[in-house]
Amino acid sequence: MNFFKEHKSEILIFLSLGLIYFITRLYNLLSLPIFTDESIYIYWAKYIAVNHSHWFMSLIDGKPPLLIWAIAGLLTILPQNLYLLAGRLPSVFAGAISLVGVYYLTVLLFRSKRIGVISSLFYIFSPFILFYDRMALFDSLLTAMLIWSVYFAIKTGMNFKIKDAVRWGIFLGLAFLAKPTAIIFLILTPVYMLMFCDFKKIKQNLKTIIFLDLIMLLVSQAINNVQRLSNTFPLAAVKDAQFQLPLKDFLMNPFQLLGGNLNAFFSWIVSYYTLPVFLLGIFCFVFLFRFEFKKTLIILSLWLIPISIFALVGREIFPRYILFTTPYFFIPIAYTTDRILSFKKKPAILGIILIGIVFYPSILFSFKILKDPATAPFPLTDLQQYVTQHPSGYGLDKVFVFLRKEEKQGKITVMTQGTFGLYPYAFNLEFWGDPNMNVLGRWPLDKIDPDMKQIAKTQRFYIVLKDDAMIPANLPFKFVLKSTKPGGQYPIYIVTLKE
Repeated sequence: MNFFKEHKSEILIFLSLGLIYFITRLYNLLSLPIFTDESIYIYWAKYIAVNHSHWFMSLIDGKPPLLIWAIAGLLTILPQNLYLLAGRLPSVFAGAISLVGVYYLTVLLFRSKRIGVISSLFYIFSPFILFYDRMALFDSLLTAMLIWSVYFAIKTGMNFKIKDAVRWGIFLGLAFLAKPTAIIFLILTPVYMLMFCDFKKIKQNLKTIIFLDLIMLLVSQAINNVQRLSNTFPLAAVKDAQFQLPLKDFLMNPFQLLGGNLNAFFSWIVSYYTLPVFLLGIFCFVFLFRFEFKKTLIILSLWLIPISIFALVGREIFPRYILFTTPYFFIPIAYTTDRILSFKKKPAILGIILIGIVFYPSILFSFKILKDPATAPFPLTDLQQYVTQHPSGYGLDKVFVFLRKEEKQGKITVMTQGTFGLYPYAFNLEFWGDPNMNVLGRWPLDKIDPDMKQIAKTQRFYIVLKDDAMIPANLPFKFVLKSTKPGGQYPIYIVTLKE
């Protein structure tokens, strides 16, 4: 009882923030259909959950296993038909961990619970964060682990406690199991630790600082190297190399990708943050520099340095790659908002009204994500992936309804145009363990081979096409069903073979 009395205000804060958070993350969680990458990760997790083997199969595609393990655990608990919920819940929980981390990191930096609450609210209602906290992707989990690694790195620099260095290492190690991007913070976080020590303190405690850094390094790499238990670990590096500029090419021309990538990143940032919030954030960084130079430098670097690194070496980039930088952008805005609240009554009210106007487009964006994602103003890259083009799962509901009706009449075989991703994994997941459904993947699907003819002779046989605007005229396909996506592009066709 004494604990609750002593921490009553903080408990009320977290209950209130938690309620708002989980309402925004769980409401209409499955309204956006399964996306191709989600189908891959949930399929891997389903395989692990059912077969209790191949725990590191994600490394074959260069993906660490932490998210896959979390999904696999939920798949063993939830009913088979809730596979998409099992895939997305880990990101919801990871976002909650981030929310608490944002609060505590802000309080640690500015010794103000009010600024912590304000920054947490900005985290909750950011459309960029809101969207990815509701997806079966690695990025929310990475964000959570990195926020806490930064928190404990700074805490270690403040008090030189071994327990904080161990926690720093644990969260950084878990970040490595979430995504290889964590390597950036293996370099940055020791710098932040030192920034909270003046030169005299560093000189007096140099051996202790080195010892604490070694503890962090040993703990984080012990966790990271769990992946080496799998003989597929070397394949991860090969896969990752496809997404980043080789060192040789970088040394020859280090800025060859910078301009185009920065242009892409900041166009996505402006789209997801909204232009008024982006401009307000830049102003708040400048404002904060006047009062808290060192802390502002840390926050700015947490936001800008990873973006710059990705811009330098990223061969293939997407908006979600920089999701983990986003929470830091809102901390200066929270600080400035707190200063406005400290004004006399009338200026404070006017200031809050102004901030409300600035955030209105952002709130509207978030509302559309919750209500009907297809109408949300996503940047074009994400709109194509999640809504309008073939990586999107829009249109599959109609296909699944048709196949469910057909299988009631007996066994059928479905062949998908594709062997990896949404086709066939979304079908594998939807009909997992169904004795009347046989799902086959085929790529390319540009000719009719003897196997297909044999299947069609012995049982009902359907082919799912997803790459063509029309059914190919050069193949003996008979139209059965068409299902469209928002915008009308990349329709899904179900066909059979002509007799």
